[in-house]
Amino acid sequence: EVARPSGWYKNFRRNARLGKEHELARHFDVVHCMSGGFLNYYLTRGAGVPLACDTLLLDSTPILPKPRAFTTFARQFMRDALPFGKVVDLFPQPLHLFLIRTRWSVTAFRLRVQHWFLRRLGRHPCAWRDLTTRWLRVSSSAARRGNYEPIVAHAARVAFGRAPAAPPPKRAVFLHNPADPYLSRDDVLATVGAAERL
Repeated sequence: EVARPSGWYKNFRRNARLGKEHELARHFDVVHCMSGGFLNYYLTRGAGVPLACDTLLLDSTPILPKPRAFTTFARQFMRDALPFGKVVDLFPQPLHLFLIRTRWSVTAFRLRVQHWFLRRLGRHPCAWRDLTTRWLRVSSSAARRGNYEPIVAHAARVAFGRAPAAPPPKRAVFLHNPADPYLSRDDVLATVGAAERL
């Protein structure tokens, strides 16, 4: 579910619907996020789940909500997981990125239409519908425009700052191997910078 925007939407809606009843709706000494855990942490806190912690430990993450980050991760995963993983290098990275961006844009449009219909049919209770609608506008606008910086900035604000129903973590700790081929070093450094500013 974390690998594509439709999964984000599904997670966000489910989290928003559960709110204070979510199994993670409490305070932890440490929240340890690995790989896609940063994105799940963001989708949980952003949806109004009161998930709080003293220390946010980011271990070999973040994989940010943008196509380039997912393309980097997917290509390295295929290299490592498939018997003939080096074949992935025959498929140009710019073309792979273009296909992911296009798919995400089409999905964003479909989700906006689907959400609009569900709201009109009264399938979303007001308590969490508005939060989901606001988040969907930010995320789908990013996909439509091909500019993912607004959702990346939103993820940082929610993760390291005050979330709708939770205070910011007291500290963030990053464990990162600079040679990790699954992550963009620039993304990690930008996220560290965002955490320091918040």
